[in-house]
Amino acid sequence: LAAVALHKKDPEQERKTKKQKRVMSEESGMASCATSGARATTIAVVGDCMLGRLVNHMLLRRGKAALVSGVDPDDQRYSALAAAWQAEQDADEDAARIPEGFWPDTSTGYIWDGWLPLLRAADCRIANLETSVTRHRDKWPNQAFNFRMHPANIDALTVAGIDFCSLANNHMLDFQTEGMRETMASLTRVGIRFAGCGRNLAEASAPAFIKLHGGNSSLPPIQLALFSAADHFKYWAATEDSPGIHLIDPERVTDTDLNRIAGLVRAAKEIPHTNTTAAEAARPEAAPGPSSPSAAASTVPTTTLPGRTLAVFCLHWGPNYAWQPSAAIRRLAHALVDRCGADLVIGTSAHHIQGVECHHGTPILYSCGDFIDDYRVDEEYRNDLSFLFQLHLDPVSCCFTSIGLFPNAIRALQASTGVSGEERRWLYARMRQLCGAMGTKVRAVDRSLRHLEIVL
Repeated sequence: LAAVALHKKDPEQERKTKKQKRVMSEESGMASCATSGARATTIAVVGDCMLGRLVNHMLLRRGKAALVSGVDPDDQRYSALAAAWQAEQDADEDAARIPEGFWPDTSTGYIWDGWLPLLRAADCRIANLETSVTRHRDKWPNQAFNFRMHPANIDALTVAGIDFCSLANNHMLDFQTEGMRETMASLTRVGIRFAGCGRNLAEASAPAFIKLHGGNSSLPPIQLALFSAADHFKYWAATEDSPGIHLIDPERVTDTDLNRIAGLVRAAKEIPHTNTTAAEAARPEAAPGPSSPSAAASTVPTTTLPGRTLAVFCLHWGPNYAWQPSAAIRRLAHALVDRCGADLVIGTSAHHIQGVECHHGTPILYSCGDFIDDYRVDEEYRNDLSFLFQLHLDPVSCCFTSIGLFPNAIRALQASTGVSGEERRWLYARMRQLCGAMGTKVRAVDRSLRHLEIVL
């Protein structure tokens, strides 16, 4: 944002406004979940979910025991093994003809290990889908990696109750625009909302909408407007008349870009509450059927609920393996909050955790790390260790109150709750250090050290 006039809101005034919002709720007798009896709304956020390559192959074959046993990601033979299995999959014509629902839920549930109860208990589940979902075979040329998951494996997402997938990333067009379109259609078919790509910039930058009831029938619902964007690849950027991803480059973002984004947020917050997926509904290639969310939306009455729509930005940004987000990324994150009206910023791409910042009362998760993949482990950055982030939202004030950080370890092609004591100590110490550098305090919830907590 160098040399760009941000026209920021006054930080002190922003802080006072948020405080006044809470105080006004208190004076009305509904200040907090404790005083109103309302249950906190929870949003579960996981980082990169790379369900292609070995994970995809395992699911297609339903042979997790045969494929996983003896696989050590640290083994020097791992890359060769991965390449061999990928070649086998590419040559396997039968894989392209596997019918929908070919394998049982036990196979799809395997990749989530012990996370399913916590995921299913949340009111909303958000993930970055780091692969295309397609049978298309023509790769985008000169890519280091081309990831795809067979559409027959889409239940790997639905079994965990994933509600929203961020699609603006560096793998969405790995199998050309045809692969991107099939990804969108596959998600729409099972009712998973998404944002970040489309036939043109208008579609790629449009948000998806999710209504949160949170079990509080006495309160009007909260609506999330979820946006998705990435800073690479530039040649995949959607334009006014060409398909691609929603591109926002922190190093080159302009005043015009920020005005455009702010306009999108304003428009989203003025849209009446519905059950529609919004961005998906306008895409003919998604072809929603009578049971899809977008098809059902026309029968659902809408209501205007000022102040109860929250803008969530999912950003795939920055280089791999860097403990601190760049100055440009932090400036963009702050601008999304101060100027564009973001209520939550979720970052991915680094392949490992980065710190959490509370900027004028708004949480910024700079990198959620990898949640599930088949990657080789980097011993310094420990890309096999991350968190499930559980955000708690006060349904009365519509303010985030805290974040629970539950440790995750990638083992044998699954996201696992089985984190060792040594791994837990390393992960907790690193997160405290990274958050501390941003002025964020992290505490252990109890002596069991089951998870950490950030009070906002």
